[in-house]
Amino acid sequence: MKCKNCGMEFEGIFCPNCGTKNEEETVEKKIVEQEMEEIENKNKSIAVEKNNFTQATYNLREEEGKKNSPETKVCVIEKPPTEKKVFGIWSLITGILGLCTFGAFLVPEILAIVFGAVSLKNEKSQGLAIAGLVCGIIALLLVMFFMVIGIFA
Repeated sequence: MKCKNCGMEFEGIFCPNCGTKNEEETVEKKIVEQEMEEIENKNKSIAVEKNNFTQATYNLREEEGKKNSPETKVCVIEKPPTEKKVFGIWSLITGILGLCTFGAFLVPEILAIVFGAVSLKNEKSQGLAIAGLVCGIIALLLVMFFMVIGIFA
């Protein structure tokens, strides 16, 4: 390579005569730049594909009574339907109520068991139902225990 400052021929990065840095692009530098451009292009295409996929997942609904033109389409992002855990929640509430009253009323324990069974059969989330069932059964066992003690006392 030829130094731009002093004109001396040399090999390497710096001129041994004047110390000027060689500014010429090497083959390795060109290869690295090409690879970086390819990576950037791939990242851009991935971002575009992701954006297209996201847009494709949106449900487009047309407003009623209007023409089928691009201006009349409304993009609506729908949430997945939420699970209703009504029976599981009530099972847990009545089970805890039965435990807190030590089975004095007998109704909460029975409701906890019924609500828990219905929840286990019909609802997908079963954690609350199982907790309510356990509380209701324990409270019902407490009632029976106190009844036995009351009979033999």
